[in-house]
Amino acid sequence: MAGCVAMANPVIVYEKDIFPIFKKNCSRCHSNGKSKGGVSIDVADMKSDIGRIIIPKDPGESMIYEVLSSPTIKNKMPPKGRKLAQRDIDKVRDWIMGGALFNDDPSPGKNTTATGGLGPKPLPGTWTNTDGKAIKADLLRVQQGKAVLRLPGGRVYHYPLNRLSAESRARVKEFAQQGK
Repeated sequence: MAGCVAMANPVIVYEKDIFPIFKKNCSRCHSNGKSKGGVSIDVADMKSDIGRIIIPKDPGESMIYEVLSSPTIKNKMPPKGRKLAQRDIDKVRDWIMGGALFNDDPSPGKNTTATGGLGPKPLPGTWTNTDGKAIKADLLRVQQGKAVLRLPGGRVYHYPLNRLSAESRARVKEFAQQGK
C-alpha cells in the first residue's frame, strides 16, 4: 500500500452542495415565498426544518430524503417528470449523514443528535383525538401547544394538544419531557 493516500470525505454543507440541487429541481414549488406542502428550500427555512423533515445523521428518519429516494412513497418528489439523479439523491443522503451542516455551523458534526438538539427521536404511534378518531403518525416534537405529527404520506400537521384525548396528551407530555 506504499504510495496510497487516504482521501478524507469532504464536508458537505447545504449552501454549497445541496441548495444548488434543490434550486435546479425544486424551486418552482418550494422557494421564493412558495412552500408547497410546508417545505421551502430557502436556507433559513431549511435550518428551521432540522428536527422536522431533516433528522441529522439519520436519512432513514428524514422525510426530505424519503420523498426523494423511495419509489413507493405517496408524496414522491419531484411529483412529475424526471426524478433527481441518483448522485444528487446520494449527496442529500451524505449531507444528512454528515450532520446536515450549514455554512455557519462552527464545525463538522455540530448537529450530532438524531434531532439536531431539538428533542428526542420521533415517536411513532397512534394518537386519539377527543372525538375518538385514531391518528397514525410520528410525533416529531411539541411546539406552541401543539403536537407536531408526521402522517404516513409525509405531511406534517400541527395538532392542538387540547384536541387530543387525555391518554394521548399524557404520552405527548412524556415525550416532550425526554427532550428537556
